[in-house]
Amino acid sequence: MPRRHDPERRQRIIDAAIRVVGQKGIAGLSHRTVAAEADVPLGSTTYHFATLDDLMVAALRQANEGFARVVAAHPALSDPEADLPGELARVLGEWLGGDRTGVELEYELYLAALRRPALRPVAAEGA
Repeated sequence: MPRRHDPERRQRIIDAAIRVVGQKGIAGLSHRTVAAEADVPLGSTTYHFATLDDLMVAALRQANEGFARVVAAHPALSDPEADLPGELARVLGEWLGGDRTGVELEYELYLAALRRPALRPVAAEGA
């Protein structure tokens, strides 16, 4: 049987992992729950991510990139004349007051980094 070409599968698995953590927390994350959420065979999750730590690293990296886009969308943060503490407080207030799922996900993943050494370098990238 020929392999089905699915270039977006890895990304769908990461997105599914983010949804699983958002719904069930880190404790609910497994290759099986992610495969079901992504609607892919279980072997696909282990093919792209040998361990759950690998999958969590990818999810945390994507969450970091999302927050970086939020910061980049506020040009006042790079304006040398701006009130940087005030602008940063405003941006963080908007971010924390927005979609709770993203905020909860990031907290879950950052807290997991306390116990999972593989996540620490990625958590430090986002700090």
